[in-house]
Amino acid sequence: MESRSSKHGKVQQSKVVKVFINIGSLALIFGAVIAISNWMAPNVLNWLSGNKLTPAVEAIASPSVSPKTTGTLVAESQAIEPITTAAPTNEPTASPAGLTDGQVRFNLVGDIMLGSTVGDYMKQNGYEHPYKYIRNTLQDADVTIGNLEAPITDRTIAEWKTYVFKVDKQAIPALKGAGVDVVTLANNHTYDFGELGLTDTLDHLKENEILSVGAGRNSEEAYAPAIVEKNGMKIAIFGFSRILPTIKWAAAPGKIGLAQIYDVEPCKEAIRKVRGLVDLVVVYNHWGVERMLTPKSYEPDVAHQLIDAGADLVVGSHPHVLQGFEQYNGKWIAYSLGNFIFTSSGSLYTNETMVLQATCSKLGACQLKMLPASIAQGQPQLMDAAAGAKVIERVSQGSIHAKVLADGVVEANP
Repeated sequence: MESRSSKHGKVQQSKVVKVFINIGSLALIFGAVIAISNWMAPNVLNWLSGNKLTPAVEAIASPSVSPKTTGTLVAESQAIEPITTAAPTNEPTASPAGLTDGQVRFNLVGDIMLGSTVGDYMKQNGYEHPYKYIRNTLQDADVTIGNLEAPITDRTIAEWKTYVFKVDKQAIPALKGAGVDVVTLANNHTYDFGELGLTDTLDHLKENEILSVGAGRNSEEAYAPAIVEKNGMKIAIFGFSRILPTIKWAAAPGKIGLAQIYDVEPCKEAIRKVRGLVDLVVVYNHWGVERMLTPKSYEPDVAHQLIDAGADLVVGSHPHVLQGFEQYNGKWIAYSLGNFIFTSSGSLYTNETMVLQATCSKLGACQLKMLPASIAQGQPQLMDAAAGAKVIERVSQGSIHAKVLADGVVEANP
């Protein structure tokens, strides 16, 4: 028979065990509630805005963030001169010639990922590694624009999301030296290391004289264009994103963040404010669905609204694959420029890219030509004629009121 003290001890032990079990259960329940709420919050916002949900692709429909654009519309105002830092390669450079004052030639490229595996390649082979086969092409333009897909920072505290990336600041001089003049930061990765990581990114780009758009220390900066003056023309370049993991990434008055285009009105207002002060307006959007070869249903409407507000050329990225063109009211839309400098994947189409050459006049008319390229080990390289023809044909078939000729020239096709 157990003594009274022995029974009392077991009862106390049982109570302690039950307390620990209950605390553990509460912790598990609390963790599950947090996880569910983090998943539901952006998706409920998305549903309320009328967007259909897609798995882990689009995240929020942010409320209106009205920019406070002042009379000074210049993020930077200077002529851009590409810098050569390495010997030329033997790559072909099919480019329009005979440009005169009043025309500007752009190179527009897709997602530039200088972290992850590409970062490892650069550490092994030098920071010039990604540009080995494409440098001459990038430099053969007045202005080269791309989407920088990761923050430039050494911060270690990341946002709570599946994939986070960052770029070594030592990689940025080579990016500038390869001929990249302007980058959009409005995407789903430049806030991967929070406010401090984004602040570092803005600072490092400024130090290397690369203009940035689509992000800022407040909504006024985030929605402001970069202003470039070249060949007697003044050009405004904007960056907007419809792919944000959470609402806190969006810029607001007095809050650092990104320029969102879930609500198109602030973007249209920013364009209208600068339209009468410049010769040309270029908009770079981050939108769409990953690995989808056609634009999502909302994209044409958004692009048309931007053009109606005063944009002359609208381009996009995020799907990681090339998509087609559209001509709307005499203006061009390139729905996805695909990856550009990126980690190779098992998907054939994600390793195909282009350099989109746009020759634009003071009157706002642009002539487009796509140069097909392939990506291997983080290095884009122009394709030969046979391989390029297949890419051109597929992009042409996916175009709206447009077609791509065998030489890559894009024409209207009513």
